[in-house]
Amino acid sequence: MSTSTSHNQEKAAAFRTIFEKSLLAIAARTNPSTRCIILSGGVDTCAILAATRKLGITFVGALTVVTGDDSPDLGFSVACAAEHGIPHHILRLTADQLVDEYLPGVVTLLKIYNGLLLRNS
Repeated sequence: MSTSTSHNQEKAAAFRTIFEKSLLAIAARTNPSTRCIILSGGVDTCAILAATRKLGITFVGALTVVTGDDSPDLGFSVACAAEHGIPHHILRLTADQLVDEYLPGVVTLLKIYNGLLLRNS
């Protein structure tokens, strides 16, 4: 095994440890009977679901917000929720509804507006 491969494996193991500790900390402060996940079906949420399954952390529901049936999040999130046996709720909004009705509350809650944090399809 090369030195760079070994180094990459060490970095991956260190990341996995931090990631799992973070998920366990979130699980410790949330109620399993009401714990839900916002599910895009992308790499991040799929990784979270895979890790939480390994750690025995469960969710009673998943929520996906889409702005149209052509949203790539729709198919991926449906498949991901089904794979993990999580009841899945899809909220269909227009782009205008999302911006006009929900964005102000999200910005207030997060106390920041950052396009990288607030992504829609």
